[in-house]
Amino acid sequence: MSYRTMFRSALIVATAAGGLFVMSAGALADTTPPSSITVADSSLAFAHVVINPASTFAYFTVPSENEVAVLNLSTDAYGTPIPVGSDPQGIDITPNGKTLYVADEGGQTISKVNIATGKAKTIETPPGNLGDTPYSIVVLNNGNALYSTTFAGSGFGGNVYDLNLSTDVSTELTSFGLGGQVTEVTQLSRSINHQVAGAVLGDDSGGPFDVYTAATGDVVSGSLNTFISSGSLDKKGTTFLVDGTYVIDPATGSLLGTISGVDCTGAVLNASGAGGYCLESDAIVALNVSRFLTGASTALPSGVTGDGDLAISPNGDLLVGITSAGAVIATI
Repeated sequence: MSYRTMFRSALIVATAAGGLFVMSAGALADTTPPSSITVADSSLAFAHVVINPASTFAYFTVPSENEVAVLNLSTDAYGTPIPVGSDPQGIDITPNGKTLYVADEGGQTISKVNIATGKAKTIETPPGNLGDTPYSIVVLNNGNALYSTTFAGSGFGGNVYDLNLSTDVSTELTSFGLGGQVTEVTQLSRSINHQVAGAVLGDDSGGPFDVYTAATGDVVSGSLNTFISSGSLDKKGTTFLVDGTYVIDPATGSLLGTISGVDCTGAVLNASGAGGYCLESDAIVALNVSRFLTGASTALPSGVTGDGDLAISPNGDLLVGITSAGAVIATI
């Protein structure tokens, strides 16, 4: 079942000529809130989501079924799921939209999915020092992907690897974390143009993060001195938003400002990085990132709870988030 909730909010301003000008309240916050929300119901629990470059399909990892769910964003209908490896978590798509890469946390493998055929190839990954397994993955525009690993336990012990997509060979990158060691819940994100990647090292009170530039291999590091869990980059990788709260300059790792009053399960930046969105438990909140302010919000339908990733379509028209009831699709 799909259903919609509509949001309307406007500011009426008197002009010098005596007329009235109607301005969206969201426009004051540099980002308009969603005008409508559709819930594509699912009985399955999704882990992570990615939207294809054409902004027509969303793909979700489903750990309980060892598969990827396929959602048509035009019809709000799920298609035939794609079998992948054990306990799939992180997921990303190539710039040409033809191939998915899935981090199989339940084994030392990455699934390479041909979207046209719905078939997956298994890529074996190094076990590291703790038998660690792939956790989060991003595909870059240099013919490589980055993936982080997790392990049984907590603290530093995982790694970040560079995966050559032509040879399927993984190379450890020692420029991340502490001498190459990252925490067991290190989430990766990337810019819309696949040129810059961000790493947020969760489960550490120091709040460490890294920003990686694909063209040079350079890494900029910083720390927020608090627990953090996820990040988002704008189109060109010029703004890094952590937990929908901390606005960071990727070039220097410095904190530019803090957005107060949000509690995001997932957050994204728009193409320019001046605005963004935060998925909360009961609403999607517009963010004025350039001024470090929250904007208007659109409530989720009754009985639906936001509890996971939020992704923005490359064309900037849609948000796709993970909720207790399946996927939420918001028009912006």
